[in-house]
Amino acid sequence: SSDLAPTPTSCVMAAIGAVDIPAAPPADAPSGEEVVEEAGKASSGKPTEVDVTEGAALAEEYFLPAAKRRRREVGGKSFAPALLDKAPSKIETCRSLLHFLEKKLESPVQAAPAVQGPQDLTAQLEQHADAAARIAGLRSVTGWDSRAKRVLDITVIAASESGQLAMLDAQKTLEKAAQELAVQLKERGERDPAALTEKRRAWAQTTLLHREWLAWCARLLQAREAQLLAGSGGTQAEDEER
Repeated sequence: SSDLAPTPTSCVMAAIGAVDIPAAPPADAPSGEEVVEEAGKASSGKPTEVDVTEGAALAEEYFLPAAKRRRREVGGKSFAPALLDKAPSKIETCRSLLHFLEKKLESPVQAAPAVQGPQDLTAQLEQHADAAARIAGLRSVTGWDSRAKRVLDITVIAASESGQLAMLDAQKTLEKAAQELAVQLKERGERDPAALTEKRRAWAQTTLLHREWLAWCARLLQAREAQLLAGSGGTQAEDEER
């Protein structure tokens, strides 16, 4: 439901492609449903044949302008307290980290490598590669930006009991889909899905997943800043903006 605040577990679910994080947008931004629709995602949050790179770009158009404008009307209700409370407690720190994340997200994105195999199975192979990469990425404790981890340490959440349960369900779904895909490929004399998607999986793990995570961190920082501003009455912000 789009009116529920993202929780630590829902972040893991979103990272593995099981759900979409319903962070509340500013008044002039598109709704979460519109963003998901434009990105070519089904209601389950699973990618469709729409190019993943285009979807990532649309997601950034949703998150980044909000972060840059730093709309104060976006309150802390857009994220669960369990996430907001672990974010930096000083407005200056939030803004410094947000500026850093904006620069990271503005950098060019490497194009997704093409998968090999039959053309009519391209979409399925891409979905398999991305799903496998997300799970592998969350299980890895290396490669995550240390500054962004101060905002949202997704690896810690993934390693929690609820995170592990979500990962286990995702792994089972992945393995079932991989078996079905492997049968189709074998009938055509093709190699297994892992071999056909090696480059795509590497890209999705290091680029797609991490870029989405950075966008969530930026959105969380914006919500945290709004929460802190509300608590300080905006005096500090007015002084800083002069």
